[in-house]
Amino acid sequence: MTNVSTTAEAIAAPSGVRSITDPRVDRAVATVASLPFAYMMYYRLAHEGFDLPRVALAINFALLIATMVVRRPAVRVTAKPLYWATAFVATYWGFMTLGLMERGGPIAPIVVTHGLALLSLTISVFGRLSLGRNIGFVPAQRELVTSWAYSIVPIRSTRPSSSASPASCCAPTRSATSSSWRSARASSS
Repeated sequence: MTNVSTTAEAIAAPSGVRSITDPRVDRAVATVASLPFAYMMYYRLAHEGFDLPRVALAINFALLIATMVVRRPAVRVTAKPLYWATAFVATYWGFMTLGLMERGGPIAPIVVTHGLALLSLTISVFGRLSLGRNIGFVPAQRELVTSWAYSIVPIRSTRPSSSASPASCCAPTRSATSSSWRSARASSS
């Protein structure tokens, strides 16, 4: 006997979206999506040298590639072409503009650029390790992350509000995160 809800979900989802949730297909797609970053990491280090900003970028790319290859397979993936196109352009925009770049002179002292490279690497590594195996370029349902860096991100409800005011979309929401911040602030003062 066939489960009616399972059959309805299978019929509703296009076959390409159903196959992307297969763990083997998901890993293959993640590997192919990471190849431009592997090439860029190699090219930057082999042809442009090993200064701190480039090494920080290479570490960031290596961490992105590693987490993409071992990521948790999605339960559901969006079938909306606009989301796929937006994810593609946002992810690979830097590669599309390579032909327009020219080498220029420094606009800030080396201490500033190295400091910014270390700061950006620290934030990126912290965020990426906080996300763990729940990474992807296209919107997909994996697992909700609420620890480390993501414990400070307020969770908004997607339910329609009872207020019809246009300002209601910008009103602060009450979440577990915001209430824990309030209690932490109250205990520290």
